[in-house]
Amino acid sequence: MPGMRGPDLALRRREMRPGIRLLLSSGHAGTSEAFRDRGGRAIQLLPKPFTPERLARKVRELLDTE
Repeated sequence: MPGMRGPDLALRRREMRPGIRLLLSSGHAGTSEAFRDRGGRAIQLLPKPFTPERLARKVRELLDTE
């Protein structure tokens, strides 16, 4: 994404719609499974590479949270 990183876009989107659930994917080594937005809410991260099953589990987990 030219001009903006994924986490920055996620934080901007969360500000626009506070209840949105976010799942990011990253291929960078050393990234944690979740990070916090400015309000302290978790934004989930799915590290690459991942299997379709792992993606499905992570999406299910995200949808099952409030």
